[in-house]
Amino acid sequence: MWPTQLIKQEQTKFGVLEHDLPGYLDVRFAAEKSQETGRLILIPFVIQFLFILSRNSYFDNWTWPGTLVVIFVCNILLACTGWMLLRACAKKIRSEAVKKVKESLDAAAREINAAPVQAAARPTSQGFWKSLLRWGSKTGPESLHMPEDTPKPKDRQAGLLKLQGLIEAERRGAYSDFFQDPALLAVLLPSGVFGILTVLARALFEGM
Repeated sequence: MWPTQLIKQEQTKFGVLEHDLPGYLDVRFAAEKSQETGRLILIPFVIQFLFILSRNSYFDNWTWPGTLVVIFVCNILLACTGWMLLRACAKKIRSEAVKKVKESLDAAAREINAAPVQAAARPTSQGFWKSLLRWGSKTGPESLHMPEDTPKPKDRQAGLLKLQGLIEAERRGAYSDFFQDPALLAVLLPSGVFGILTVLARALFEGM
C-alpha cells in the first residue's frame, strides 16, 4: 500500500481516481530503485575479472583445474541470471500497470458515453431530487455517492492517458534499453563473455 499523502498528491497532479495510481507508482519505484542499485550489478563481474586476472601466468605458473573453471563459469552465469530476473520482474510490473490503466481508460470511456443518457433522463426526476436534496447545492442522483473532489470523466481520461504515456516511456534502471543496460555492458566486459572464453581456452588448449 502506498502512503495516503503520496496518493493524494499524485491524484491532484493527474486528476485521476485513487485506484488508478498504484500501477504507475510501482513502475516508478522499480525504475528509481533499480537505477540506484544499477552500478552494484557490475561488482560481481569486476570481482570475477579480478579472479581470472589473478590466475595469469604473469604472476606465477598457475594451473587451471577443471573444478576452478566450473566455478568461474557458474559465478558468471549466476550474475547473468540475476540480471535477467531483474529485467523480467520489471517488465512484469510494467505490463500489469499498463493493463490496469487500460481498464481504467475503458471505465472512463463508458462514463463519458453514459453522460448524455443520464443528462437526458435527469429532468424527469428533477423535482424528486430537489425535494430530497433541498439543503444541498447540487441536484441529481450522482451527488449521493460521488465526493466533491471526484474528477470528471473527461479529466480522468486525460490524466490516465498521461499515466499510460509515462509508464510506457520509462527508461530508467531496469527499464533502460537492452543495449544501454549497465548489466549487459558488464557481461560484455572482459569479466563477462571474454572472461569465460579465456578460461575455457586455457583449460582446453593448455592442459590441466
